[in-house]
Amino acid sequence: MSRPAALAALALAVAACGGRHGPTTTATPGGPSAPAREPGIDAEVARLFTHPYPEGEVPWGFLWSPDGRRLVYQRLEGSGDDVYPQIWLVDAATGEEQVLWDHPDRTAGQVEWFPDGEWLMLDAGGELLSLEARSGAEPEILNGTSTSEHQGARLSPDGRRVAFVSGHDLTSVSLERGVQRRLTTDGSETVLNGEVDWVYDEELELDRGFWWSPDSRRIAYVQFDESRVTAYPVVVPTSPTPTVVRQRYPQAGETNPTVRLGVVDVDGAGEPATVWLDSGAPADGYLARVGWTPSGDAIFTVTLDRLQRVLRLNLVDPTGRTSPRVVLEERDDRWLNVLGEPRFLGNGSRFLWRSERDGHAHLYVYDLQGRLEAQVTRGEWEVSAVASVDERAGLVYFVGNREGPATYQLYAVPLGGGEVRRISRLAGRHDPTFAPGSERYVDVHSSLERPPRAELFGAGGESVRVLAERDLSVFPDLDLTTAEMVTVPGSEGRQYQAQMVRPARLEPGQRYPALVWVYNGPAAQLACDEWRTKYLPWMRLMARRGVVVFSMDGRGTQGRGREWETPVYRDLGTVELEDQMDGVTYLRSLDFVDPERIGIFGWSYGGTMVLHALLRRPGEFRVGVSVAPVTSWLLYDTIYTERYMMTPRDNPIGYDSTAPLRHADQLRDPLLLVHGLSDDNVHFRNTESMIEALVAAGRRFDVMVYPGESHGIATPLARRHVFSTITSYLLEHLLDAE
Repeated sequence: MSRPAALAALALAVAACGGRHGPTTTATPGGPSAPAREPGIDAEVARLFTHPYPEGEVPWGFLWSPDGRRLVYQRLEGSGDDVYPQIWLVDAATGEEQVLWDHPDRTAGQVEWFPDGEWLMLDAGGELLSLEARSGAEPEILNGTSTSEHQGARLSPDGRRVAFVSGHDLTSVSLERGVQRRLTTDGSETVLNGEVDWVYDEELELDRGFWWSPDSRRIAYVQFDESRVTAYPVVVPTSPTPTVVRQRYPQAGETNPTVRLGVVDVDGAGEPATVWLDSGAPADGYLARVGWTPSGDAIFTVTLDRLQRVLRLNLVDPTGRTSPRVVLEERDDRWLNVLGEPRFLGNGSRFLWRSERDGHAHLYVYDLQGRLEAQVTRGEWEVSAVASVDERAGLVYFVGNREGPATYQLYAVPLGGGEVRRISRLAGRHDPTFAPGSERYVDVHSSLERPPRAELFGAGGESVRVLAERDLSVFPDLDLTTAEMVTVPGSEGRQYQAQMVRPARLEPGQRYPALVWVYNGPAAQLACDEWRTKYLPWMRLMARRGVVVFSMDGRGTQGRGREWETPVYRDLGTVELEDQMDGVTYLRSLDFVDPERIGIFGWSYGGTMVLHALLRRPGEFRVGVSVAPVTSWLLYDTIYTERYMMTPRDNPIGYDSTAPLRHADQLRDPLLLVHGLSDDNVHFRNTESMIEALVAAGRRFDVMVYPGESHGIATPLARRHVFSTITSYLLEHLLDAE
């Protein structure tokens, strides 16, 4: 559950609804079947979870040309289940737009500018194409790339070559001569060259496996040997016999892949030969980040030990003649978050670094000897991302939550530290993408009251033009609900950030049921002032039906510093449940909430929290819906689990006590378990084990499974069906006044 994965999970990464006669709900022997769907629910939910979304689509994948004058982005076209991405280009000065790619029958994937700013490379479903930015001419297959399957293609800095992975081996192509050169030859199902395995991608966000040198002559790459990693069976339904995919998935305490760092010459004479390097990673540790210094004289690596308590930034000699040099080292007696990689300044003799060394994520400037030159930002708030560095003006643009944990704004600060100046003007969440030179940026902004809008700005925050915005007029009944941020008092003087969606006009003396929508996992926030497409409208749907929807971030979540995040160490689920019960106490104190009709719903880590709530606090909740939960941390992957729980050998009591499986006999309240049978993140074995434990305990519950679906249950029909099922199940139990 990396940050992106966690955020996707807390946003549910899915949707739902479906026909009245979709797949039937199953139950354990003797258990009740699912309640009949309320008339109208299917149609209402389907409307919210079918493209184009009612409030409209906002572009994504913003990419500026090298000169910062033009911008490409993608947006969806079509309707219903027949949607596809278009690629658009806009002239930042004139606002003139044109469509570069409009092919309903072909996939538009990764886009990359050539250095001249006149052409782009498009990965269209594994086929590498060139797009001319000015004329909009029909795309052409890149010279020399037509005979290979391509994965993770990257242009060289000079634009004369492209490299990609094919058949688990690394290949480069001279685009001038159209000649391929296979740089590795030992790739296989268990040896991945220039390709990142599942657990590194998912939990360390290492999303690429090779890196061009600045002079375009060499490639640094990682090799994963997964031969000793557990091959976990994931069943994919095919007719007439299901297919079993063997996913390399190391569970807590098991063997991780062996990772090596190598460098290979692209144009060397004879057969390519890799120089294997000491990456600086400790034995059984992690190689979390890799890249070249601007001069190309060194490769930087960011490494972790297995328990993720020691993080080092190293400089590695690409010739392999000298040992790695440690530039920075950070230690913690719990765990360290990987907050990115160094951002080199000027000629590469200094770099910008994001660290939690003072208890909050802030920016620092170091030299290559590891000497601190300046702490750029400070305070009891967090820098979430560096947006741009304007060295000519001596400014860093960054996104942070200085105004409060639930809102993320764009700021500027001098590189040497000093006054922080807010650039963005509207409350909510901002996600800027700056042009080279930092003269302009495109910002996607939203809040609880305002759907996302993509807008072009000058560096000072002055609006140039709106690229796309969503339309609230499609929700004529929007004023029937209210969405707001609230501060919740808790035990020991704690204050929590929470989000509440409720009926706008509360009838005097009437008490409404409430639904706790929970996540509360590390590296994520659920209660933010932002419009989550699909899910905020669904929360408003529930409010229109008379349910107060409440989401609160307790300890363990990100955005409020180390003291807030780390109390969950070695005991995932216990502290979080204590805090969520503070939220329930708050709900029960409200004169418009029925204290006897409070339900709970969560996905992924949130699904685990639902099980903790029902099994460890029986009788507190009217109903619970748990989707794709981890039911024992022994069943989840090494990197995520051991970061917070240590290994099973180091923390056997913690692994045992935090497993919902151990408390199955305490179930007293209605429970719906939901899972995709082909989930490769939280394997179905988790829910299967929960079912076994509940059956052994003689408890009744409901189950809904989705064949072929992964963690997000994301295919259109299943997506609509799952949310229709969840909605009906919750309303059936929460609207029952008895």
